[in-house]
Amino acid sequence: MVLFRDPNGRRMVTTSVRRVLTTSDDAVLYVETENSVYRLSIRSSQPAAAIAG
Repeated sequence: MVLFRDPNGRRMVTTSVRRVLTTSDDAVLYVETENSVYRLSIRSSQPAAAIAG
């Protein structure tokens, strides 16, 4: 599962992650779950730690 905040500040929890895709832009990730694909933009200057679960 992935936990993140949407642009409105709401916390989001996804279903199980199938794969994570990257692009040439290091600040963008695509996360494919059982039900959806999310485009995540990383805006922090410090990377967050990833936690596998």
